[in-house]
Amino acid sequence: MVRKSLLVLALLLPTTVFAQLVETIEVRITNLDVVVTDASGRPVTGLTQDDFVVVENGKEQPVTNFYEIRGTAGKGEAPDAAPEVPPAVAKRRIVVFVDNYTIHPLARNQAFAALEKSMSQIIRDGDEAMIVFWNRGLEIVAPFTSDRAELLRRFRAAAKESSGGMSLETTRTRILNHASQMLADAAAPSQNKISVPRAYNESIASARDFAEEVYAIEVQMLGDLSRMIGTLAGVEGKKAMIFLGAELPDQPGLEVFQQIDALFRGHMRIDRPAFFREGGKRSLGADMRKVARQANANGVTMYMVDTANRSRRNDPTEGMVDASADFFAQTNTPIAMSTIAAITGGVSVAGGKSFEQALGTISDDLSSYYSLGYRSPDAGEGNRNVEVRVKRDGLRVRSRSTYIARTPEEDVRERVIANVFHASVKSDFDIDVVAGKPERQADGQFRLPLTIHFPSSMTLIPQDGQLAGEFAVYIATGTDTGSVSEVTKNVQPMKFPAGSEKAILDMKTFTYQAALLVREGEQFVSVAVVDSVAGSAGFAREKVTAK
Repeated sequence: MVRKSLLVLALLLPTTVFAQLVETIEVRITNLDVVVTDASGRPVTGLTQDDFVVVENGKEQPVTNFYEIRGTAGKGEAPDAAPEVPPAVAKRRIVVFVDNYTIHPLARNQAFAALEKSMSQIIRDGDEAMIVFWNRGLEIVAPFTSDRAELLRRFRAAAKESSGGMSLETTRTRILNHASQMLADAAAPSQNKISVPRAYNESIASARDFAEEVYAIEVQMLGDLSRMIGTLAGVEGKKAMIFLGAELPDQPGLEVFQQIDALFRGHMRIDRPAFFREGGKRSLGADMRKVARQANANGVTMYMVDTANRSRRNDPTEGMVDASADFFAQTNTPIAMSTIAAITGGVSVAGGKSFEQALGTISDDLSSYYSLGYRSPDAGEGNRNVEVRVKRDGLRVRSRSTYIARTPEEDVRERVIANVFHASVKSDFDIDVVAGKPERQADGQFRLPLTIHFPSSMTLIPQDGQLAGEFAVYIATGTDTGSVSEVTKNVQPMKFPAGSEKAILDMKTFTYQAALLVREGEQFVSVAVVDSVAGSAGFAREKVTAK
């Protein structure tokens, strides 16, 4: 996601105002989406609030909100929900994230055909969905929309573009083949052009370069994955990300070090195998856990689809791989994917010839679940361990295992970014944003005037014979292609004469003016106004074209 500069110049228009004095109490409600299945993996319906136990940081918490959504709807229809389930709770928002760089072309064709066929089941009436392709960079193929036909049209167009799936596999095979050839040359008496230790060291150097490349690629991809999770911040309902990819190893390139160690082991003494020397240098475990924690912070369930065919049949390096190296090659990515899914309450499924079955599992998971809410007993920010149990024997429960209580500042900033991508971010009060005519500047950027209207009922408290309060304005810009600016913040204190209640109530709204420096082109301006005393916030966005 490309970062852009954003300059905010703001002025609160002078007024005489009043805000209602209220006592504000923060009540933190934690919502959990819970999937319950039997021993065969079939969804279990009909449970009640009394069947569940929620434990936070080792202490049982009473469930305050409880809804069941059942997956008994027909193909393409919204999942059934009891009449008392609020529409906002039953609504689903889904991001489909395709790691187009690592998927092998053959697996890609199978996966895309299955995804297209399953689209009407995964994305149903009333859902909002976004499709993202990643190919050494982020491309939003389809921004959030409820139009399935438009999603399919854009997906088909993007699917015709090439992928980078052969690149990593080709490089891996080339390194191992070259190592094998160097060993053969070094070991042959008549062709002793290079020593065995030198051949080993050069092979390890090539493997190290490959591991560094894969590590850099995956770090970049995980960063963009995290940003797309942020697009779901601050919205209600079922939130999910479906990830399709073939490479997400905990320790990039480690199987190549293992294979080279095994290849040379019978020809030289290896006191410290490269597998051990290189193993801890470039682990992605912390990055993956960070992504999972962010998903949990935003209530996003991760569904991981491993698109790789991990069978060794027809593998050109089959003859040079020992059992331990083969085991690690087969499990490095699947275990990492399973870890992310488990932390967030999702599932990890293998593709191959069973892509449709894998996607069907995800579709069932999205359609049949329970929504639970409880009041978190701890004030402040930080990580909470959460466990959901059922009191009936033989049932399996899946839900996110952690809850991150973020600062209000972190929460608002993420919701401002999410508001760039869709207008579904929950507001405590309505605000209005009006963009003026962009004016081209000498450096090629555009000065964009903004006028922001928001209710005059901001919270004030008595202070030194006056009424005092404060509001903050957050602004970001972004495009449908995924670029987004930094979030800027401007804080405006307020002081008004005592006794001016009637005048303020009659005004209805405050007016705030700002000017942005934006780049040329079409983009969204996302704005939040936060009542600093009450902690409430309003969100709005405006589409503008600077030219």
